[in-house]
Amino acid sequence: MLSDSHPLYDLLLAFHIVLAGISLVFFILLSRPIDPTSVTQLRQRFPGSRNWWARGFHLMVISGVGLLSAGDATQRSFHLWWVLGLVGYVAAAFALEARVLPLELRIAAVVRAEHPAGDELVAALQTYRRWASVAAGLVAVVVIVMITQPL
Repeated sequence: MLSDSHPLYDLLLAFHIVLAGISLVFFILLSRPIDPTSVTQLRQRFPGSRNWWARGFHLMVISGVGLLSAGDATQRSFHLWWVLGLVGYVAAAFALEARVLPLELRIAAVVRAEHPAGDELVAALQTYRRWASVAAGLVAVVVIVMITQPL
């Protein structure tokens, strides 16, 4: 919904939509299958450094709050879909920060070991993919709710 009174709102809305799309693609890429026997693929996917793309996910909620403050009275009035969006964001952020990123670092440490293949690695990769899929699903639901604004 574009705002006639605040051009900043239109810019923030475009930024917010782009961030949502990037976040969705990011989480889908995180949840794709990984071959535990391919050491090269594992080392490329899990370099052991901080995942800055994951940190960019949090810009989405900041831009959403900016939308609320830059919008006119119709955008600022209470809507239940805001609550659904925030709850979905918090759940996806929990999955990312509490599960996916720590597993990413743990997998990177195992991959850097001499013999990375093993039951521990396979179990960690399965858990990692499961939590990344949960986060991707949550972000997809939030994007759908924000686009359709059903409530």
